[in-house]
Amino acid sequence: MSTSSDLTSIVSLLYGYVLLFPQYALAFWQHLIHLNEWFAKLSPKAKQTILDALNFTHRMVTAVYNYLLSIYPAIMRFGTRDIQDWQQPRALVLKPLSSLVLFFLPVSVEWGDLTVVDKTVYVGNSSIYGFETISVLSSIYQSNGQWPRLVADPMHFKVPFWKHIWELLGAVSIEEYSKLSQASKPVLLLSKDAALLKAFSEQDYQFVPFSNAGPSDMLRLIAQVPYNPRNRSHTLPLATPTSYQRQYAVFGVHTSQDKLDNALITVQQLALQRQQDAGDTRYLLGSVSRAYRHVFKPDGILDKSLRWSLQTAKNASVRSLRFVAAQLEDKKD
Repeated sequence: MSTSSDLTSIVSLLYGYVLLFPQYALAFWQHLIHLNEWFAKLSPKAKQTILDALNFTHRMVTAVYNYLLSIYPAIMRFGTRDIQDWQQPRALVLKPLSSLVLFFLPVSVEWGDLTVVDKTVYVGNSSIYGFETISVLSSIYQSNGQWPRLVADPMHFKVPFWKHIWELLGAVSIEEYSKLSQASKPVLLLSKDAALLKAFSEQDYQFVPFSNAGPSDMLRLIAQVPYNPRNRSHTLPLATPTSYQRQYAVFGVHTSQDKLDNALITVQQLALQRQQDAGDTRYLLGSVSRAYRHVFKPDGILDKSLRWSLQTAKNASVRSLRFVAAQLEDKKD
C-alpha cells in the first residue's frame, strides 16, 4: 500500500473516532489550537529545540517498536504445541480456578437429562467481550468434570501471554477448527457457524445447546471502535459496566445439527424466564450496581474525569514547554 493511501486510511480512521466521540474530539481540538498558538510565539531557537526533542522521542519509540517486532515471533512460538496433544489440566488447577471464577461471577445452572461424553459440543451465543465464557467453562467443569476446549476469535492468539494463557486452558483459534474436530475432546462453541457445526457433525460429535442470561445486562455498549486503518470493518466493542448480577444458564440435552436452532431458542427462553423469575434478587451487592450506574452513565464521574484529564494534560504540557522556552531564552540573554 502506498504512503498516500496509508495516510488516507489513517485520516479516515481518525475522522471515524471524531464521529464516535465528538465531545472529546472537540476538547482535544481546542487544546491543540491553543498549543499551536503558543508555539508560534516562541523564538526560532526554542522551536528548534522542542522539535529536536520530539524527533529524538520519535526515534526512541520507533527503535523500541522495531525491537518488539523482532522478538514477537519467538515469543508467540514459545510453548506452542500441536492441538491434539493438549490434555485437560489437573483438578488441582481447575477446581480452585473454577471455584474462584464462580465466586465472583456466580451462575445458577439448570441441566437437562445429559449423559457425559467426550464428543460433545456445547453451543451458545456470545455476549460483549465473550463475558460469560469463563463462567460457562467453570460451570460445566463443576457440574460434570469436563473443561471444554473453547473455539475463539483469532485475535486472541495474536497477543503475547494472553494467547499462552488461553492455549494452556485448551482454547483454539477458529481457524484451526478442522484439527480440533478430530481431537475427540469436548468443545465450547459460541457461534452457530454452519461450517463449524458441519465439521463437528461429520466427526460424530453431539450438540448440547445452552443459553446464559445476565452478561448482556451487565454491560452497556458505547461504540464499535475500528482499530485497523486499512480495514475499518475490524472493530472492538467499547462498553461500560452497568450492574452486577447473577447469571442464569440453561443447558439442554444432546441433539443433532438439524434440530439445534429450535433447541437453542428453547433454552434461551428458559434462561430468560429464570432471570425474570428471580426479579431483583439477581442483583448482587446492590451498592455496587448503583455505583456502576453513577460512575459509568453518560456525563457521569468517568465521563467528567476523562475531560478533566484532557484539560490537566494540556495544562501540564503547556507549563513544561514554557519552562523549557524560558530556560532557552535565559541562556540566549
